[in-house]
Amino acid sequence: MSRRLSIVHLASLVLLILLTAAIADEAKTFRLDGDFFTPSPENEVKTWDIPVPDGRVFERIVVKLDVTVGQWWANNSDGVHNLFWLTRQGIWRSNTVGYVNLFGPGRNRLKQMTNLELGKGQVRAETVPFAAESGHTYHVAYTYDCAEGRITTALTENGSRKALAEMEATASQIQTKGSFYQLRIGLNEKYTECPTVGWTYSNLRIKFLPEGTAGRKRARGPLTIHSANGRYFDDGTGRAVLLVGVNHGWELQDDSWGTRYTLDWPAFLDYLGKHNLNYIRLWRVESTTNGPDPAFLTTPMPYQRTGPGDAIDGEPRFDLGKFNQAYFDRIRQRCIDAAERGIYVTVMLFERHSSFNQRSDGGREYPWKAHPFHLANNINGLDPDINGDGCPREMHWLAREDYTNQQRHKAERVLSLQRAYVRKVIDTVNDLDNVLFEICNEAMPDRMTDDWQRYMVDFVKAYESSKAKQHMVGFTGPGRERNEDPWPDFEDQFASNADFVSPRDADRYRANPPAASGEKIIFADSDHIAPYRRDDVWVWKSFTRGLHPQALEGYDVIAPNPPKIHPVRDKLVRQSLGLCLDYANRVDLASMTPQNNVTSTAYCLANPGSEYLVFAPVGGSFTIDLSKATGAMTVQWLNIRTGKYHNGAALAGGKSESLKAPFSGPAVVHIKRAG
Repeated sequence: MSRRLSIVHLASLVLLILLTAAIADEAKTFRLDGDFFTPSPENEVKTWDIPVPDGRVFERIVVKLDVTVGQWWANNSDGVHNLFWLTRQGIWRSNTVGYVNLFGPGRNRLKQMTNLELGKGQVRAETVPFAAESGHTYHVAYTYDCAEGRITTALTENGSRKALAEMEATASQIQTKGSFYQLRIGLNEKYTECPTVGWTYSNLRIKFLPEGTAGRKRARGPLTIHSANGRYFDDGTGRAVLLVGVNHGWELQDDSWGTRYTLDWPAFLDYLGKHNLNYIRLWRVESTTNGPDPAFLTTPMPYQRTGPGDAIDGEPRFDLGKFNQAYFDRIRQRCIDAAERGIYVTVMLFERHSSFNQRSDGGREYPWKAHPFHLANNINGLDPDINGDGCPREMHWLAREDYTNQQRHKAERVLSLQRAYVRKVIDTVNDLDNVLFEICNEAMPDRMTDDWQRYMVDFVKAYESSKAKQHMVGFTGPGRERNEDPWPDFEDQFASNADFVSPRDADRYRANPPAASGEKIIFADSDHIAPYRRDDVWVWKSFTRGLHPQALEGYDVIAPNPPKIHPVRDKLVRQSLGLCLDYANRVDLASMTPQNNVTSTAYCLANPGSEYLVFAPVGGSFTIDLSKATGAMTVQWLNIRTGKYHNGAALAGGKSESLKAPFSGPAVVHIKRAG
């Protein structure tokens, strides 16, 4: 009997050891839901001890919370006002993981500080300009990342980044000393800081992440299709990546589209970061001008202008056998610049509207008349207008079976030059991780053009297959010209080997977007769907149906001209795009799929039983089925018009619930299993 007990005891001990080891490798999360602290004159400071076993080693610690700034301390309004202080065992020296503060009016600064593993009297700090405003709520995200060797504090408001502080980490790992970490909030006069009486601290999450569980890191390679959820990309870390952004057509070249305009590229990148956007299309413009007045020409162009003789625009004719390196250098540099800001770039290989946009039965001569491939503009004798009708649609065709030998030769010359251009672009950016390729913007909707695009998708993939890196390739929606009879272009996109596609069906994809199945990644780009009817409701409808919403907008190129450019509408569109990305980074997106039947609104991304993100286009009351959930569920509302979050009463899983937004107008609600 004793022998049997000893065996049972031994087995239990082994199991306990295994469980302890498993727990040691898991991430730990400490959370305080809702408005958890508002300092008062009687209670200026509050601390929380977070139990962690002695010796636990972490690779990354992330602190996130919302702070509503109250009044600045009257005795020292520009002094240090605390956001949080996290230490090992409440000890300052050598044990401060993170200490983040705001300086009030007169100094207007955000400051982060640590002294983890540093010697006596040593600290590492970074201060950046930031004017916090009383009454405003800011989302604070502090990350001590040993794997990346970086410490960052990001402040956002309504999804838009307001400030970012960055510095090198002081430790290669974070080792627990003692049995707890201590969080302290709301410092007072007993220290050197200022009281934050009346400020509100909400929705705190602290994640302690061991090695290998740190979540998002820098991409380890180009985007791929996520293995667990084909609606999204994978950046090499296993997380699901959503791409949201804006585009306008002047991202690459100056004075394009017959408009005197040069993009302030650094300012544009700042603009994207401010609105929390992570994606752009790098538009290519193929012709030098859109009209007969060559007062200004598109530059740079991909081919050298050598002559002899002048082109129709008055400049030397192009040599299509000689690339202009300045053009490709700009492509590369802009992709590199974007990568440094965490922005992905689709490099557009061909563009139809800047090549030809008139009907074959007449219409404008330009921009085709100013295209390098036009017979009058190159020294190579190239003429893609195979049937001589003045509209070179054949430029985006493969050779037809009914071509004569002479016509076939012309078509093969065009295709050869196109392949050479594609190879040059790929060679220029192949080593970069933030690049995608788009074959052609809004090519004509017909069989010959679709066959050409499918061929080009395969050509890009074949050429990159032997190179160091392979990138995602897109087949995007055609233009609407000559489309009186519906053309099954989207079916052709799905039948291709493209990784991502983009529809142009305004009736469906604007009003009631079909849910993405995961067969292809779908970009819902307002440029193709309904360029001048974009709004914030469309953004959320697209996101909650598993699409990647993107918007065509004027930026600062075109003066406001409603309805094409509408400042108020477009501001809300940008805000919603940034908020969608914020949610994509907060939820377990890889596990979430469109679940139209879960809610009466019919717009929901969910991992049934665990997490739900519901959009109510008109707000008001609606129902949600939580029958697959168990236990308590946290509730947080978002007013998409104001960008403000509102904490709701917790729900109990196991049944359907009727909800009503605590404000009027369109609403988003995030429901998640507590714990």
